[in-house]
Amino acid sequence: MKDFETIKLDDALTMHQYFDEQEKNDIWKDVFTNELEAIPIEDNELLLLTPGAFRTNLRNGVSADFSPLVDMEDISSTMKTTKTGIAFPLSKMEMFPLRYTAWTHLQKRAGLEGRSINSLKDRARQKELAPAKRCEMFNDCLSLYTDKTKVLVRDGKVTALMSGDESDYAVMPVIRLINILETELQAQYRQFAFSSAKTCHEITEVSYVLKDQDLEKGILSILSSNGLNTGKVDVHVQLTTSDVGNCAARLTPVVKIDGRQIPIGKSSAVEHKGGSKAMALYVDMVHLFLAKYRENIENINDLMKIQIKYPSSCLSNIVKKIGLVGYNRVLGKAKETLEQSFSSCTAYDLYFVLCNMLYDQEQLCLSEHKEINLYTSIKAQETVAEVLFLDFKDFDYI
Repeated sequence: MKDFETIKLDDALTMHQYFDEQEKNDIWKDVFTNELEAIPIEDNELLLLTPGAFRTNLRNGVSADFSPLVDMEDISSTMKTTKTGIAFPLSKMEMFPLRYTAWTHLQKRAGLEGRSINSLKDRARQKELAPAKRCEMFNDCLSLYTDKTKVLVRDGKVTALMSGDESDYAVMPVIRLINILETELQAQYRQFAFSSAKTCHEITEVSYVLKDQDLEKGILSILSSNGLNTGKVDVHVQLTTSDVGNCAARLTPVVKIDGRQIPIGKSSAVEHKGGSKAMALYVDMVHLFLAKYRENIENINDLMKIQIKYPSSCLSNIVKKIGLVGYNRVLGKAKETLEQSFSSCTAYDLYFVLCNMLYDQEQLCLSEHKEINLYTSIKAQETVAEVLFLDFKDFDYI
């Protein structure tokens, strides 16, 4: 998987094979933080053609070169992003390019943060710090720390630099999270089926359809009793997780109504913390989450009891409240839809339109041939899901 690439896994077998291989090939290595050394990688493609161009004498006197696991594409792409390599003891001192996902991790491990060090590109009032100078600053600080760092090498690059303390970061391989969830689904929803899976270097999303006719009928009954004719309802559980600290291992209850995704309850999450205890907590969370699934459909019923006098204004007020950035174009379309369709509406109508904005945003990106960032998309879903627990009447004003 390349930088900024999103991979779609179209069936359960392909998904299992992919994450099985990922766990087998991942290298997690605990090292002392003061053993890490940052190495500048200048943006110069000619260096790729020069033997030994990247060989470096480290501060401990040892000579290091890029690991055999690193290829030219790994180095070339890093020249355009972090412009930084990391050397640490594996079987010997080896060097890897630093992936963009670990850029802020390096700053935290060195205790060196701020806009000057964080910038990876020139701005109107700020120039990029030279890679050599930046690495010199990192190394001066890294050498002061005697704690441990947990290094993740994935697909030829250092992809994460997490805290190595037992009470801090816990490795929770995606395939193990999937297997635990599927075992519990088999026990509670025997007809469940794989729905979709997407992954990138920042985050992974896996979804299953429960195929629970009682749940589906309950939702259809609520919708029809409120005058809403719906063709198809599917109940899903969505797993999201991140190996680079962007989110916890999270389960979200989701309903797809005529293909539109609607979160219907609070997510449950286990942080990647606490060593081996984290996986045990995840097992408990999965069991309790699925056992309470039927309670979530009441959230839809509750929304339908709330009348909204000013639909368009209420939607704008909620979007401003939750800080949903970058959705102005689809917000304008959504407001037009509300103004044309309703003089007043229910909170459910408003929530459905808000969720539909996420779908419209993806379609807009596809029509303009723009990449859909998986991490940004999932964070937007989580942001919108929180609306379910706001008091809509607080935002019903012009």
